[in-house]
Amino acid sequence: MNDNFDCETIYNDRFIKIHTLGNFFIEFNHQNYTYLFENSNKLLELFKYFITFRDEFLLSEKIIDDLWPDSEFSDPKRTLRALVFRLRKKLSVFNQVIGSDIITYSSGCYKFNAKGYCEIDIENFESSFNCASNSTSDDRIEAIELHINIIKMYKGGFFCETSMYDWLVPIKNQYHHMYLHSCCETLDFLSEEKRYHEVVKFSEEIIKHDIYFEHVHFHYIESLVKLGESKLAKNHLEYLKKIFQRDLGLHSEEIISKLNNVFTRKTPTQSLGLESGLKNHKLLSESSGPVECNYEFFKLYQKIEEHRYERTGKNSFWGNITIVDSNHSQHSSKSLSDIVESLRVILATNLRKGDVFSQRTHAQFAVSLSTLNPNYAEKAFQRVHEKFDVANNVIGTSIMTELFPY
Repeated sequence: MNDNFDCETIYNDRFIKIHTLGNFFIEFNHQNYTYLFENSNKLLELFKYFITFRDEFLLSEKIIDDLWPDSEFSDPKRTLRALVFRLRKKLSVFNQVIGSDIITYSSGCYKFNAKGYCEIDIENFESSFNCASNSTSDDRIEAIELHINIIKMYKGGFFCETSMYDWLVPIKNQYHHMYLHSCCETLDFLSEEKRYHEVVKFSEEIIKHDIYFEHVHFHYIESLVKLGESKLAKNHLEYLKKIFQRDLGLHSEEIISKLNNVFTRKTPTQSLGLESGLKNHKLLSESSGPVECNYEFFKLYQKIEEHRYERTGKNSFWGNITIVDSNHSQHSSKSLSDIVESLRVILATNLRKGDVFSQRTHAQFAVSLSTLNPNYAEKAFQRVHEKFDVANNVIGTSIMTELFPY
């Protein structure tokens, strides 16, 4: 197929359907049109960038710096204009109105007008997550149905085939946080209800995408044992020993030891201290900023990040932010609640989408930063430090920050 065919045949479908979770593809009138970009990687990168920041005004300079930071164009803005022209032409294949209106330019900014032209799977994903997170305890069954839908939609992550641009890392991580949260909620609920066949089914689906997600293996092995499939459970444990030893080395010993307890304890998830920590963890339902969770979930996420680094060699960063007194000791005052709440607000408003933070002690927060750039990590902590000093002009009270690579 090529771009030069009669568009009248596809006018009867109003929306371009864009699939971003798992394998990227474009659908229109029940046909796959991803082929439009198969010979132009730069156009595909630009299209994915517009999809990610849909309905936002984007400066030309920011688009160029984000997508091609190492390229030396003689006239970057002219190059971008040419690419946008070609992208509009590609999208005109659906109809001329879409091609001319979907990307607009005003006052030095481009805008991808997704509303009215596109149905994007990630919007349904976010909406389902926010509804589930905002549900009350009385609506738990309805919330679980939404979490199950989120698991089914995930299919391997947001733009999983795309290289790890620094601008893409926090968005990928944000959707991965939502997915992990839904996995925990669903597996905990199904186990409580003794729906072990369903636990096995969902666990096998989750393991395809997150082999190092310990919580799913606990539920999977426990459910196999409950169903009288101890041999299958032991085979799975042996398989994990080989995979974890190969990829994680010494880090695998603690994990395998805990998993092995499933065969010897009556209530394995409770004895491992997972149920109370994961069942009730709370994530912010808004997807525009960082994620706050309890410390049990933070430690789980931290392990996943450590395993990811050991597999890929791509560093991200984490650290501690501690409220200290004039002697640089962790603050012990009983009147800290207002200062702690102030720091919480600063973290929620000054970290970015995809970052994670959790209150670790009465005077300390742990933070995971979704960036591959050490300069951003340092600047993020410096910004928090400056905001804290302005907001808390209290004699003898400051914060101490520690930053580490995974």
